[in-house]
This record gives sequence, structure tokens and C-alpha cells, in this order.
Amino acid sequence: MNALRGWGSIVGGLLVITGAILPWLTLDAGLQRYGGTTGVFGWLVVAAGAFAFTAGVRELRAPAQWMPAFNTILGFGLCIFALWLLIGVDQFVHRPDAAMLVPGPGPGLFVVIAGAGVMIACELGARASSLRQRLLR
Repeated sequence: MNALRGWGSIVGGLLVITGAILPWLTLDAGLQRYGGTTGVFGWLVVAAGAFAFTAGVRELRAPAQWMPAFNTILGFGLCIFALWLLIGVDQFVHRPDAAMLVPGPGPGLFVVIAGAGVMIACELGARASSLRQRLLR
């Protein structure tokens, strides 16, 4: 169970960091790309991904009681934050006065959401496995 939590946090954190570096918004039909690290919100996402990665390594080396709650809260928080950012990008893309810029969403926020989903899924899988083992005893 600890291995699933640890590796889920490591892979999820790496996906979140990758998603923060990838473009979140494109202009001129994809010719200009703006990654998440262009602004403060992207650096917050990078920091959260780094925390998740570090927590995963810590979970593999020396499991802690607070780790499951930390992974769950961080995963849900990242997912909600990335969805909020994606709604903002979508509102900008569909503004009538932005049509001349030919804006479009980039893949970065979707990768961030996938990384948060990996963290959540591995944590819930570890909890389900633990519950199943307790019930079978």
C-alpha cells in the first residue's frame, strides 16, 4: 500500500510539474505559446508538484501517518485549482474581442489535472486495498 501511495505521488507530482511547464494558452493558432511558468499560478503548481514528488519519495523511504491525508488533500486541491484555471482560459478563449488572436487552450492544464487524478486514484486505491485486507481477516 505504501508503495502505491509513494509511486502515485511521485508520478502525479512529475505530471503536475510537466503540465505547469507545458503551454496553458496558445495564440495565433498555436504560434505563440504561454506556459504556466509565465505567471505566479504556474509556479504555485510547480511547487505543489514538487511537494507531491518529495512526499512520494518520503513515503517510499519511511511511511508516515500524515501522508495519506496530505496526498488526498493536495490531489483534490490541485485538481480544483487547475479546473478553476481552465475555466479562466476557456472564458478568455470564447471572448468575442479575442477572436483576432485565435486563442486556444494548451495541453498543460489537462496534464496537471491528469497528475492530480493519478495522485487521487492511487490514494483511493491504496485505501480500498487496505480496507479489503481488513475485511478478509
